[in-house]
Amino acid sequence: MVQGTLDQAARDFELVSALIVSRAYCVACIARKAEIPRERVVEAFRSIETEWAEPVVDTARCALCQATTTVYSLAVP
Repeated sequence: MVQGTLDQAARDFELVSALIVSRAYCVACIARKAEIPRERVVEAFRSIETEWAEPVVDTARCALCQATTTVYSLAVP
């Protein structure tokens, strides 16, 4: 069971990272696009923040729903 959880966390990390490299999205839209629960999106952010030197959070317009809210994105150098 633990291995399955680790595999799921790794997939979530990769999927969420790939989404937020392309554009800035809010948690709800990331969850919808990734087809995973919001809680797992937030868990993926915790992992991303430990791996990424740059901030991933900002207040801006979500690329999908167009709401001005907290959005997440990764800037690739």
